[in-house]
Amino acid sequence: MKNGVLYFLQEVDAENNPLFSLAGATVRFRLELLNPYFMNFTNINVSPKRVLYYRNGTLPERFESASEVAVTTDLLSHTIISKVRPLSLVLRDDSGHILAEEMAANAEFREARFTLNGYSGRSFMVDEGAPDSETMTWYYRDAEMLQAGGLAIVEVAIDDSFYQSKDAPMQLNLPFERKEEFLEYFVVAKGYSEEELDQVKVEEKGQGNGNNGDSKTSFERVSPEEMPPGYKGLGGMEARVALFRSEKPVPRAEAGTRKMQLLRNDETLIKSLPLPAADKPDGRSSSTYRKDKEPIMRPLRTPDVYVEEISLFPPSVAEVETAVPAFVGYTARATKITDKDLSMVPTKIKSLPDFEMYFGGAPAVVPKEVNLDEATTLSAPTSRAETSTFTTACGFSSITGGEMLHRFRRKL
Repeated sequence: MKNGVLYFLQEVDAENNPLFSLAGATVRFRLELLNPYFMNFTNINVSPKRVLYYRNGTLPERFESASEVAVTTDLLSHTIISKVRPLSLVLRDDSGHILAEEMAANAEFREARFTLNGYSGRSFMVDEGAPDSETMTWYYRDAEMLQAGGLAIVEVAIDDSFYQSKDAPMQLNLPFERKEEFLEYFVVAKGYSEEELDQVKVEEKGQGNGNNGDSKTSFERVSPEEMPPGYKGLGGMEARVALFRSEKPVPRAEAGTRKMQLLRNDETLIKSLPLPAADKPDGRSSSTYRKDKEPIMRPLRTPDVYVEEISLFPPSVAEVETAVPAFVGYTARATKITDKDLSMVPTKIKSLPDFEMYFGGAPAVVPKEVNLDEATTLSAPTSRAETSTFTTACGFSSITGGEMLHRFRRKL
């Protein structure tokens, strides 16, 4: 794999003839997401408990349209979809040949099981031949994929034309779409009257993300009657809560580039409201504002108890960000796409899962066994010197812990 292109290499002689042809062989691999939060801001059109299946067909240099398959082991368990009874269920291979049949006699028969041992191939289909409909479910046999998970299965049947054609390599396109959600801000105002809160609004500065062509987002305040019950009364009895919601769904991104502001008339209360981060599954955010202090940016969850510490004395040192650690040293690996591509490269991470994904986890704890010599005599330490001798003796004794404790007590 180089620059996003997968190469199939073969050794040739002086006349460019392959010493061993790869034609007819099939290369199979699975695609998985490197970013654990990718699906928080991305949609992909695939049914639940299904994965996408890509392969090149009659035209070797082109992928067929992706199909949805359910991954299975050698024991295929099929949940019956049709309500018709009696119902004949037929197991077929990739070519449509019948391999086995099962009969669902009554409504209590909800699942059919087929054993795939002895059958070649990986792609199978269960056909529910109901009189008024025909339901077919495709399965792909791959125990490793079922355990490890993944987004798609790709099969490439190698053809001689791969080494003769000068055309661009065949393209594999995944149907990703940006997730769109309503953006909501819950503003908890302390020390504000209802009239003053009516003057507060949320606006976007600029025209949105010009790189993606997003239009400017407009917000409207949700009436108190329409607010979710769990958010009424946040911040205590003295606080007032306002909910601002975008008028239409907003496209999400891994890193927010929009600039939302909290305003009161022409006065900017908060210059930059928080945007949903990649690890945030939805577009809800919260902010607290007090008339006598700077805005406090922190998430609010319901139900819960919130405590705000208000210092009675001015700060003795300048307030700076102290929660941004930097790690320098050896790690188990340093890989994002290709092997060691992050080696000696400063890399920004946002969470512990990011660190473990790119640089690996902690080293495995290997328990060590200590053997002690049976001839060692243990005595109760009475001074620092005897304590040191006692520790050294324990390090070379082969008696068990129970025996050591027994002899120690007997000496006492």
